[in-house]
Amino acid sequence: MSVLFKIFSKAILYVALAGALPLWAIDPAIEPEPSPPAAPHQPLPPGSSYLGIDGENVTPDRVAALKLKEQRGVEVCMVDEDAPAGKSGLKEQDVILEFNGAKVQDMDQLRGLIHEVSPGQTVTLGIIRGGQPLTLNVQLGDRRADITREMHKMQFEAAKQRADMAKQRAEMARQRAAMEKLRNFADMNVIAAVPNMPDIEMPAFDFVLQSSPRAGLLVENLTPQLGDYFGVKNGEGVLVRSVEKGSPAETAGIKAGDVIVRLEKERIASRGDWRLALRAHSAGGKVALGIVREKREQIVPLVLPARKSTDSSELKDIQFPDVEIHFDPDQFDAEIRKLLNDPKFKQALLQAKQQAQHNLGHAQQDLEKQLEQLRQELQDALQ
Repeated sequence: MSVLFKIFSKAILYVALAGALPLWAIDPAIEPEPSPPAAPHQPLPPGSSYLGIDGENVTPDRVAALKLKEQRGVEVCMVDEDAPAGKSGLKEQDVILEFNGAKVQDMDQLRGLIHEVSPGQTVTLGIIRGGQPLTLNVQLGDRRADITREMHKMQFEAAKQRADMAKQRAEMARQRAAMEKLRNFADMNVIAAVPNMPDIEMPAFDFVLQSSPRAGLLVENLTPQLGDYFGVKNGEGVLVRSVEKGSPAETAGIKAGDVIVRLEKERIASRGDWRLALRAHSAGGKVALGIVREKREQIVPLVLPARKSTDSSELKDIQFPDVEIHFDPDQFDAEIRKLLNDPKFKQALLQAKQQAQHNLGHAQQDLEKQLEQLRQELQDALQ
């Protein structure tokens, strides 16, 4: 039984690669969407004929406006253009005075007369339009048949939506099968051998930024020349390079290009001062931050979160120094050009490309063999 189940599982995966099964057939965790339960049949009340209007009883104040001789009848307030009334030419402000020769007094009587006639029959309406008497022939509609058509239409739309969802699940299955192929390639160790690279002298770096996660700032030291540019004496302060979105610094209105020169009463001349000032306010809370913006010093209220406790760590009391790495862009660019022009490096890249193509070809052959073996196992299981 276990062998047959293994073969059957592989067979399902193979058919999924061909896109022939929906998603729920490949992944048992995804159940097929159940069809919606059929709506319970509710019998309609006797008399399913309808005209397709909304009307009101004629009131004394409407007699003159409608040019009537007496107060009776039904004033048409709304006409459904797709209903029998609209198709027969009945219009708003028409007054229905007769129904198949019977005088109409009010809306209740008209509704009763309509329900006494079988659906599909043609009736005669005597109306007044703008003071002129008219006669209209109207074939009454069948509300039961209309409701049935609407239900069929809704069922058709629901079936169409289920078909669309089935297509989407099949597409997801094909995408998942494609991802499985990629994982299989990784399992086959389709990795190009890394060639020996020639020795090169890597350039130096100058990394002078310091991140302040609590405040959401990235700052760097100023030089005297930058200090003059930003309006800070002797370059004493830290320059804000970027502000993290949603951070306390952004909430406080701090922007890139601001220079921090004070935190409460403590002067900030360098990143070291900035780090120590933040450490002194480890409990968090609202602090006054002095910044220079457009060469003018101003105070910005900053709400710092409390510093997270690290009591379980043996490194909690260690103060790490700032890291500074010197970087020369011109030297780095020269080293890269030198590397790209090195014949040994070019030869190594060529060997790596050839090795990768070789490994890829072997992997493709192995995959085809596995698929052929899977087809044969499927045929043997079905016999």
